[in-house]
Amino acid sequence: MKNDLVISGTSTVAGVEIPNIIGGFGEDKKSMLAKQIAEIHGKTLKQTNQTINMNRKRFKNGVDVIDLKNGQFDLPFEKLGFTKRDVAISKNIYLLSERGYAKLIKIFGDDKSWELYDQLLDGYFELREEHKKFPVPQTFSEALRLAADQNDVIENQKLLLTIKNKQIESERTKKRVEHVMRRKAEKEEKELELQIPELKIMEEMRMQKDEISVKELADLLTSTFEDFDINQNNLFRLLRDGHYLLKRGQNHNKPSRKSMKLGLMTYRMKKFERRDGRTGTSFTPAITGKGQIYFLNKVSQDLKEIEEG
Repeated sequence: MKNDLVISGTSTVAGVEIPNIIGGFGEDKKSMLAKQIAEIHGKTLKQTNQTINMNRKRFKNGVDVIDLKNGQFDLPFEKLGFTKRDVAISKNIYLLSERGYAKLIKIFGDDKSWELYDQLLDGYFELREEHKKFPVPQTFSEALRLAADQNDVIENQKLLLTIKNKQIESERTKKRVEHVMRRKAEKEEKELELQIPELKIMEEMRMQKDEISVKELADLLTSTFEDFDINQNNLFRLLRDGHYLLKRGQNHNKPSRKSMKLGLMTYRMKKFERRDGRTGTSFTPAITGKGQIYFLNKVSQDLKEIEEG
């Protein structure tokens, strides 16, 4: 019969040896068992059969899939890797055409399935028997059958084209993402190169909790930046002008609410007796570890703006 199944040797696809099954869906048309598809795609036969059964209405009988359990074909199942027990307990033994396999891949939808699709297409389904015959229809019924076969070929090609387009679009999306990530990495690398040389110092300060005085902060800034030289008194003035310290009255040099809220400074308060006998209060500001990093960053940014301007 035209649709008889023939086992003609084996092929190796993705490291798995599978039998060449020809026929079932038309003369010289190759087909593949769900059992082999499951093995190649790293899935269980149960999972693959369940996927087909859950989407059974999408698979056309005799066009996309054949259930060999219906007894339509007399096959040596042992040559296909089934034991008598396997055949007895199996509810379905599915055989898929190239078109049926393409539909199954679309349902699987995972990256590995798309990667293996080309291997199966090129290494199995597109390998035809040599000297393939092209019979000329002799009757009207044969002509109708040939037309139907040709229509199946066209539908199959459309489906394959859809899958190919999806693969191409997926690859383009992947390349776009890789391009964006590469540009981002390059930008971050350039920014890292432009960062100030005291990065290591700042990291060390981040790890420590010790506070330093305004004089020590002035020494730190002067030693860190070649183009920045400041003493204690000038730094006090800058801190007051920047509203990090209060300027006047009994709160002179006390950290402002802004400094305290940001966690940049703390202070020590000391009581003393004035000449007129009244009690006064003095404030000695201290720069926290967070404040040291803050002021190093601020001076660095100010110097960059001066250089760029």
